[in-house]
Amino acid sequence: MAVWWAGRPLPAVLSWVFAVNLVTFFAYAYDKSASRSQLERVPESVLLALSAAGGTLSAVAAMLLFRHKTAKGGFQFKLLCIAVLQSLTGVAYLLIAV
Repeated sequence: MAVWWAGRPLPAVLSWVFAVNLVTFFAYAYDKSASRSQLERVPESVLLALSAAGGTLSAVAAMLLFRHKTAKGGFQFKLLCIAVLQSLTGVAYLLIAV
């Protein structure tokens, strides 16, 4: 199923990136809310998996907006590693595609 924008379907990759970023953002928002309310939390492994699946930008945005996971150095390091790997993968793809 494609995501529609301005009456036209987005390519599959953009649809995936849009969807996973939306889910990632709301997962961080829920986890922040759950941490305040003593509800069941979203495991860090799930938050990192969502980032690895393509939701890194919204993960960083949610961390900054909600001030969530900003004091956990280990978590931030793992997220940074994911971002670096994604960047290197993107650069490699562009170099190979040209």
